Amino acid sequence: MHRSRLATHESNFLTRDVMPPPHLQGSSLQFRWDHYEYLCREVLKKLDIPYHERYYATFKRNALMYAQGLVLDMRVQHKLSQSCTWEHLSKQSKLEAEGMYEKLVGKEYPLVACVESWGATLMMRKAFWSLKDKTALTL
Repeated sequence: MHRSRLATHESNFLTRDVMPPPHLQGSSLQFRWDHYEYLCREVLKKLDIPYHERYYATFKRNALMYAQGLVLDMRVQHKLSQSCTWEHLSKQSKLEAEGMYEKLVGKEYPLVACVESWGATLMMRKAFWSLKDKTALTL
């Protein structure tokens, strides 16, 4: 999101009140990039900040790479196997990963506004699957 305008609305001031897209509530939430565009639009609307496509485009370009870096760090820190997926993690490890990811993207994208961390959860799940049985990122 636009740093100069969002800086006045630090992520601490955002409340966890953005539900998943309405057409998905009550169903199993699967990863789709457009969920993040929806999130951005919802938060900006509440902050009375105009939406610009570059916010979403920048997030889409960088978000998975950040999450994958976090997965690689977690593998070392928690001695996780390369075949470990999101579903294998303990509830505590999932909460830790969601919190770290939300903090990592912090001012750049409003994941902290997601009820029950749905945005961070989907991205971390995708990152674990994308690195399943791999030892490093290929850029």
